[in-house]
Amino acid sequence: MSNNFINFVPSDSDSDSDPSCLPTSFGPRSKKKRSTVLIDSAQTLKIRDNEARERIRQQPPRPPTARPFVPLKTINENLEGKHKFHKTGMDDVTHYCALGRGNKMNKLSPRYPAIAQLISNVKKYRMLSIDTEGKSGRIFLILSDFEGNVVLLNDAGNLPNELVGLINDVRIFKMQSDIAADFEVLRKYGIKITGAVDSQVVYRAFVTEVGNLGTSAQSESMGFERRPFEHFKMDFQVGNKIPNELSMLHAINDARQPLLTLFKATQLRAAKMAIPLQDSANCFDLMWDICNRCTGVPARVAHEGRISWHSNDENWLTAKKERVAEDDINSCSEIYNIVGAQKDWPRSKLIKTRQLRNKYRTEEAWRKWNEKKAASYLRRHPEHPGVFVRKNI
Repeated sequence: MSNNFINFVPSDSDSDSDPSCLPTSFGPRSKKKRSTVLIDSAQTLKIRDNEARERIRQQPPRPPTARPFVPLKTINENLEGKHKFHKTGMDDVTHYCALGRGNKMNKLSPRYPAIAQLISNVKKYRMLSIDTEGKSGRIFLILSDFEGNVVLLNDAGNLPNELVGLINDVRIFKMQSDIAADFEVLRKYGIKITGAVDSQVVYRAFVTEVGNLGTSAQSESMGFERRPFEHFKMDFQVGNKIPNELSMLHAINDARQPLLTLFKATQLRAAKMAIPLQDSANCFDLMWDICNRCTGVPARVAHEGRISWHSNDENWLTAKKERVAEDDINSCSEIYNIVGAQKDWPRSKLIKTRQLRNKYRTEEAWRKWNEKKAASYLRRHPEHPGVFVRKNI
């Protein structure tokens, strides 16, 4: 494997001299047992999210923060394999960080460039793709930010405190396929995932109503290469040794695919709006809305076929009506609670000038639209008579 796309961070010690610090073997689980774990994890995630959001609401108001600008053109290009979302996965924005263990815990500094960039982008976009690999000994942690940078850490129990704080922050959405399984693994290290969004739920609710839901199926449907987990060929077990090429490609694919699925759902929605969005339109609010609707919903809902009302398009109505079942995608009251925790991040005001000009091309159409707007305002504010009349003369 070419090393030009891997930044290897040497450790202070290559020995595992303190095995008592490691978790017990996770071992292969039977299918029945795994299903039980998923249900328990989903319920725990939902309860923990509600408690975390309530604590945030009780805090004093914070200064408002502007939301990012993500044009539709950038989303389309990411889905075409441009920028950092390469279709092959072999690139120079993937970083392997070996965290040594010895008498002292060798925590990676948050000032290390790859980690600093990851933290900066997570704070900016409030989204983080997170995945775990390995069954015993050290658990590998794979992280990816909104811009496609991937960091592979060979010890999930030895992370910078700032990074752990972001994973625990309910205001930041954590995304992955079957994320409840990763939740089970990481909580053994004291890392508590909140704000979890399962990409299988996003895929079923807003991308396609039929077919498989796994990461490989999501990748293939968007034109990217399948990178399934091949048990006897993967190498996530050995100390500070860099995983083999097949393992790295699988890790990169698992890290980036949840965001690609989110981009695809946003692209489809932008094309089906009453006034289709232009390439220059900011689509970040659409992505954020998708995360709000799907957070805390377990993947089993998507597999059981209860997630959709009738079609993907109608799932956009769930913010305005109550859910059918306990675990269906979030209803209006739940989305209100989720948005309420983002007190410092007010919803962006969509600029509709260009869209309105395309719809009301003539002066007569503009005049009628202004009169309708003025009448609506005067009904709501009778104490300000004529305010629009004066402006429109």
